Amino acid sequence: MSVRFNKSTLDDFGLIKSVEGLITDKIDHSIWKKTELLDLGWGNENGFYKTPLPGFDDLSKLVLEFSYNKKNNNIDTINFYGALAILLQLYPVLLLDKVEEYDLKGKFESKKDKDFFELVKLNIQPKISLEIATRNKNNTEVEHFKRWQKIFSKYL
Repeated sequence: MSVRFNKSTLDDFGLIKSVEGLITDKIDHSIWKKTELLDLGWGNENGFYKTPLPGFDDLSKLVLEFSYNKKNNNIDTINFYGALAILLQLYPVLLLDKVEEYDLKGKFESKKDKDFFELVKLNIQPKISLEIATRNKNNTEVEHFKRWQKIFSKYL
């Protein structure tokens, strides 16, 4: 994953395009797919994910049990960013359910988890607002939006 758009080419990520047209790691030849990742404040970052993707449970554990700090860009943080991006793309409602479950169990702390909720809000609020506006306010999406707003109001 790039951070502040510091990577854009396959070579920047240590990847190559194989003869078959697949994107593979230069060293272990694992298969990767290009994807748009999180918006860290400058637009969606460039990135790739290794296939096969872990399932929802593994991704959500990686995200929700990680102590996120926006000032740290080590490999664990990069994995956190990637997992969160995939969850928001593929499992947005399941992620919302899991966040509410963690909230009810008191697993979030206002100060410690503020960066996490700011990042989630930055990446879902514009998308949800646009979808609601362009789809004549689908009741399900409006409800999800209200649920996220309730969570944000507790921690931001």
